[in-house]
Amino acid sequence: MRETGSVEPRTGNCGRKPKLSGEDLKRVDKAIQAQPDITFGELIMNLEWDISESRPGRIVREKLGYSLKKKVIHASEQERPRCTGKASGMERTYERNTR
Repeated sequence: MRETGSVEPRTGNCGRKPKLSGEDLKRVDKAIQAQPDITFGELIMNLEWDISESRPGRIVREKLGYSLKKKVIHASEQERPRCTGKASGMERTYERNTR
């Protein structure tokens, strides 16, 4: 009452200010839509932010409403010789030590 002359409650303009603006959130959303399997580290590097590794995860989940899905690599997609039919290169020959 002394400072303002009013008994109205003060607005919530206190506390820590957000590091990322609404424009930054739009940039994150565009980057995710352009490359859905982008990692948080790549996101930080591409957008040139000075924030921690865990922060983009919170932004993506809480602010933008995305959920993270684990990418499952099926045997046909893996680059292992055994799975792609190149098993001949996997065969080994054993030699006895002569020492």
